[in-house]
Amino acid sequence: YSVNSLLYLNSYLFHFTV
Repeated sequence: YSVNSLLYLNSYLFHFTV
């Protein structure tokens, strides 16, 4: 699991939440 992937997923989720 790459950290970049996690960051990307977090950003995506954040965008979806906000």
